[in-house]
Amino acid sequence: MPAWRSISLWMDQLEDPLVARPSLEHDLDVNVAIIGAGYTGLWTAYYLKRQTPELKIAIIEAQTAGFGASGRNGGWLMGNLLGEDRLLAELDPQHRRASFDLLHGIPDEVAQVLAREGIDCDYRKGGALYCAARYPEQEGSPRPHRSGLPLAQPAAIGRAGPHCQALWRHLCPSRRDYQPGETGAWPGAGR
Repeated sequence: MPAWRSISLWMDQLEDPLVARPSLEHDLDVNVAIIGAGYTGLWTAYYLKRQTPELKIAIIEAQTAGFGASGRNGGWLMGNLLGEDRLLAELDPQHRRASFDLLHGIPDEVAQVLAREGIDCDYRKGGALYCAARYPEQEGSPRPHRSGLPLAQPAAIGRAGPHCQALWRHLCPSRRDYQPGETGAWPGAGR
């Protein structure tokens, strides 16, 4: 057995022994074969089985579940996707909205699965703050493909509490007027 415990903090913290399952020795008769037991493979199998319980599903993994990138992460779960603005830009407004909601609903969906399945993994929903490196770059009008998506405007910072107000004033000391509708927004922060 490879030294699986040494590949990541997550493997090292497992209390149960890491025992290799037997290799596949014969053909399987399945409806769906999934190659890889990382997040993508395991979540795919989970939702397929929930939607169609009679499916016979096999997950084929060369090492052990979480051996690759899925098991070597920092433990972050984010409801967004790098480059989502660009990726969603070409969609019509209805599909762009549905895609945005799906992406940004990921943490809540994971929390529901954890509760439903009784998985205790110290899940804690935090948040994210998206900031621009330079305020002048934000002063233009919002990008057209972001229209219809929820954005927290600087005025919403007043509702978020004194810490956000202090951060905004620290980042943009020359600005004293925080008007609704100006840019400098980040997704979801005003919810």
